[in-house]
Amino acid sequence: MWHQISKEFTLTNAAPTIHDYDEQSSASKEKGKSLTDTEDDIDESLQKAIDQSIRESPLAPNAVLPPRKGLLLNIPDMSTTTVLTETVGFTAAAPSKEERIKRAFGKAMKKYDPPGQPPAGPSGGGLPGGGGGPPGGGGGPPGGGGGPPGGGGGSPGGAVPPAGGAGQPAVPNQDVRPHGSPPATFHRDRALADNFLNELKLYFRLNWVVPAYQSHITQATFALTYIKGEQVAGWVRDFGKFLDTLDPLYDDGIIVWEHFLNSFCKRFQDSTKENRARNNLEKLRLRLPLIDEYTSKFEELARQAGYLAGNPETRQLFLHGLPQHILEEVMRGGAPPTYQELKQRAVDVVRACQMINNIV
Repeated sequence: MWHQISKEFTLTNAAPTIHDYDEQSSASKEKGKSLTDTEDDIDESLQKAIDQSIRESPLAPNAVLPPRKGLLLNIPDMSTTTVLTETVGFTAAAPSKEERIKRAFGKAMKKYDPPGQPPAGPSGGGLPGGGGGPPGGGGGPPGGGGGPPGGGGGSPGGAVPPAGGAGQPAVPNQDVRPHGSPPATFHRDRALADNFLNELKLYFRLNWVVPAYQSHITQATFALTYIKGEQVAGWVRDFGKFLDTLDPLYDDGIIVWEHFLNSFCKRFQDSTKENRARNNLEKLRLRLPLIDEYTSKFEELARQAGYLAGNPETRQLFLHGLPQHILEEVMRGGAPPTYQELKQRAVDVVRACQMINNIV
């Protein structure tokens, strides 16, 4: 019995009409005329042909031996159970979408990224919007003005459900044109790598309702259009080749965007940022009466250095940058137990000193 085969390589609906196209060989036609005389000879010839095919065939489990014209016989139908058992025994498991994308990425980016490492993008998580299908028409990347590629919309998904998603009411008359400004062009200035990624995420977050930006392949392609210069051209070209190997209908997933973030950060992010921020913290000093500027700069450097506000080291560094007479007033009566209280007391002391100076 003939059956249709699904995408998962399993038997589905029966297709008896295919029997209309079966062909009988000369051997099978002669069988009907003199079955008694030739049946034993045919069985013996068939067995010899099968043995010869097995001996001469290569060691390929998935290979199917071509039929021999002289041995097309009316073999009784096999049961469905038998067919499934034989198929499972000689069919290798197809790679998953993640494995296929990982292999394609490793092949295209082997000059920049070591193979076998899972994608681990920078802190802050992925982008809202997009686990769905690609935009219609296979749209290309938007132009310099940030316009959306392609025509129709893909299926929504991601951290922020787009209009009409699961549990969300459809937004009528929604303006799907992109809003906001795209990120500034990145020219491999490592100090600006984090800013580029933040601006890129903000732009996609603002335009999560645009159908084209719900495709992770489109998001990565759009990002490549804002990475320009001789020092980055090779990486952009190779990552574009990786995107060209993907099937927009089956490979469009968050793993594509994670590969972009991981590869971009390894290639262009400043690996010495934490050490430089710690050195700057050691040198930071309060210039009276600019206490607000001092606290803002201190907290930004502490964030870059990886210090937490509740750590004793953070409070010690904050006190280290205060002038002696301000430090004495802040520590009068004991040090505040938390960083926020310490900062507020320093602000109050500086303002009080400034008021006294103005009165005097």
